[in-house]
Amino acid sequence: MPNVVVVGAYLRNTVVTAGGVEHRLGGIHYNVRTLAALLGSRYVILPISCVSADLLTEIAADLGQFGGKIGFEGLMRVSGPAMECELIYDESGQRERVLRHRPPQIRALPREGLSQTVALMVNFVDGDELALETLHEIRSDGFAGLLYLDLHNLVLMQADLRASSMFSEIIAASNEADFVQMNRVEASAVLGLDDFEPGHIAREIDRIGLQPKRAVVVTLDKDGVYCRITAGRPHHYVIPGERVQLKDPTGCGDIFSASFLNSIMDGIPIGESLVAANKAASSNGLNINVKTKE
Repeated sequence: MPNVVVVGAYLRNTVVTAGGVEHRLGGIHYNVRTLAALLGSRYVILPISCVSADLLTEIAADLGQFGGKIGFEGLMRVSGPAMECELIYDESGQRERVLRHRPPQIRALPREGLSQTVALMVNFVDGDELALETLHEIRSDGFAGLLYLDLHNLVLMQADLRASSMFSEIIAASNEADFVQMNRVEASAVLGLDDFEPGHIAREIDRIGLQPKRAVVVTLDKDGVYCRITAGRPHHYVIPGERVQLKDPTGCGDIFSASFLNSIMDGIPIGESLVAANKAASSNGLNINVKTKE
């Protein structure tokens, strides 16, 4: 059966609020579960990640409910403690995010497995999961499937991204992809914007040469989604925000990307896919009183 590959870090989230402390799986966990629920009847979802032994046991137990919809051969056991992300919420719902115990970088992807891959999603949860040159290699090796990048901590790890040599590498890697996704904070680092008026976003995307094969997607919390179409004649979509009472924004961006990819693979037009993905992400909530989605 053909597969959809998800590359990134699995981690254990430690959520700290005034009401107490809660532990749960995070990282590409949200992408994998959502894709399995949406695509599992037609594709095997194959996560590729370096995972500690204790976390691997926890992941296998959680994903076992999906049966054959998820393959585990891409989960590589490594020594050391599990990767952890501490999410500390204040009374207003703002949070501080701290990553600990980063796993080894993935220097290569299994070429044999990719021969059956129709879509490859890379979520830079850690920021250093996958060597950027690997993205060039898989394209040069003939991978013709959909390539979806969520830049995430790939840019947030850089103290001053726009002044670093990493900036041009990120742009070059992004331009290997079909779709590139970032949120407001990540877009601030990449585009150097404080004002997210659609025309300003479009101008900066064009100015820095961010040209994935199909589109750049910027999720803007309660203000919705901006999408710059980079294929053919450049134009954009602006999707209004969903006004909902969310309990916890953790994982909303991952659910957005998985839902959007599912719609695109079903042949649904990009505008309709954006609306559906935004609704799916906005409806995600667990147990923290936060009003806007991430």
